[in-house]
Amino acid sequence: IVGGGLSALHASIAAVKKGHKVTVVARSPLKVRQFDIPPIWMSPLRNNEFSKFYALSIEDRYNLIKSTRGGGSVTPEIYKKFQKEVKNNRISFLEGFSVTNITNEEGGIQVNMACINLQSTND
Repeated sequence: IVGGGLSALHASIAAVKKGHKVTVVARSPLKVRQFDIPPIWMSPLRNNEFSKFYALSIEDRYNLIKSTRGGGSVTPEIYKKFQKEVKNNRISFLEGFSVTNITNEEGGIQVNMACINLQSTND
């Protein structure tokens, strides 16, 4: 499974439940948090945030959404289930890979990947 977000982890856990051994490949470390967006967007103060948001151009709205979300994430509950399957060797997790090419081969799909350099967040 290519991806390190909530859908990828759900799919990997579902595949394991059906008896498959699974490999999950992600570009970056999993981000564990309850929501993809900061709580301010769901609080009573959100009307102020929405007013600012709708005053922006479409391009600026898009950029704000990208920066606010900060990429996909996984909930603590799903992460715990995922880690259990990794520990039990039913799921392999490869971090720091990017898909470079996908081809439809006879008998299956070929996925080519490249290792990418992850910057340390502990600087």
